[in-house]
Amino acid sequence: FDVPGEFVARRQAVLLPRLGSSVLNVVSCVILPFCLIPASVFCRIPPLFEMDVTVENFEEVLKHLEGLVPSCEFVSFDMEFSGLTNFEAANFTASEKKRNNSTSSDIDRMNNDGDDNELPSLSDDVEKKYAEVRTASEFLVIQVGICPFSWDEKKSEFIAHPFNFYTFPREIRGHDLRFRCQTSSLSFLVDRGHFDFNKLIRSGIPYLSVAQEARVRAAAASAQSTLSDTDAFIRELRERVAAFLVAPEPASLTLPPADAFRRKLTYQELSITFKGAVTVDKCCTDSGDVTIKISRAKNWGHSLGATSLEQVRAALAGRVRAAEEREIWLAVGFRHVIDLVARSGKPLVGHNMLLDLVHLEAAFGRGELPATLHEFASQLRERLPHVRAFFDTKHLATAGPRSLAACFARHGTSLSSVFQTLARLPDFQLPAVTLAPGFTSFGRSGG
Repeated sequence: FDVPGEFVARRQAVLLPRLGSSVLNVVSCVILPFCLIPASVFCRIPPLFEMDVTVENFEEVLKHLEGLVPSCEFVSFDMEFSGLTNFEAANFTASEKKRNNSTSSDIDRMNNDGDDNELPSLSDDVEKKYAEVRTASEFLVIQVGICPFSWDEKKSEFIAHPFNFYTFPREIRGHDLRFRCQTSSLSFLVDRGHFDFNKLIRSGIPYLSVAQEARVRAAAASAQSTLSDTDAFIRELRERVAAFLVAPEPASLTLPPADAFRRKLTYQELSITFKGAVTVDKCCTDSGDVTIKISRAKNWGHSLGATSLEQVRAALAGRVRAAEEREIWLAVGFRHVIDLVARSGKPLVGHNMLLDLVHLEAAFGRGELPATLHEFASQLRERLPHVRAFFDTKHLATAGPRSLAACFARHGTSLSSVFQTLARLPDFQLPAVTLAPGFTSFGRSGG
């Protein structure tokens, strides 16, 4: 897409040595990844390898990607959102809308799988285009398709490993995200993508931007010095149970009666901080109040690695810090995938990817987007210094030789249209792409 400096995906650039130097080869090899990323045009059956990724299997898939991405050739990606554009926020006038051919719906104009013939050229007032999509950061990233491609030298073919990540932020330490929705976008995902919003909200992978993570960590540090009533209750509970563990008697500790909320806090704290050191039972007092009885577990000292009160306190403090770090790690969530791809330095491939890159920075980067495209390009390059190149297949299709661009223009430059145009060209053979073993198809609920 047209931006200054090294950020430009120039049409003369070669994606990879194996892809050849012709624009046709470059476009065809990077079009195929997106025919494997979440799309509603396929008949879907359950896969052997679970490609719909939620909180239940996220850590397993992340480990798989940690071994896969560093050795792959390139990574293609696509995103789905709770909305696409906000013309009012972008301050587009009616005449500007007409000049930009925006009489069709936002879905038809901007969705990668839609008919985007009415989109202005990426070289046509790209600054205005950025001003429009910049407001889209108010919407939520609800699914991300990631597809690393490796090269099989013996078979002379690309091996694709596609994943659909459901993403949905969670509340943590007072950070409770608010976002906007757009009815046409949600309807599109349900009608054409069979999107499962129940799965999204119930099992979506949380995420924090770099800026949000910093605020959450600051809140955690502040909680250590300024205790709320809940924090004070938990700290008193830890001290009481620690003192009980090292005392020669009694054999059990019955906590004072508490309401349901504090009993829940107690169960959570004992299961994490005192895991393996105590057993817990619910009981009732003579007056009928519900309370909790704690007993020492067998070999509790071995579990904590401590026997004296000071040692127990130190062990508990270590467990608390580990639990807080684990909580933040889980909240960062899907951003671990973005960081992994960024560290790998592999080329990133997308179609009409300005909107995706804006969300990449807004949802997973600094959060705040600069006012101009030039500043945005510099900021993104600064945050992703190892990524060798960004390739926008729509840009390659429209900015190539005039005869080729005209060919794509006649049939459309949406992703599916470009692929179909390449497939129809005489004496042109699309490169071989095979799904990795187990990646037989997409599940029915993809976006």
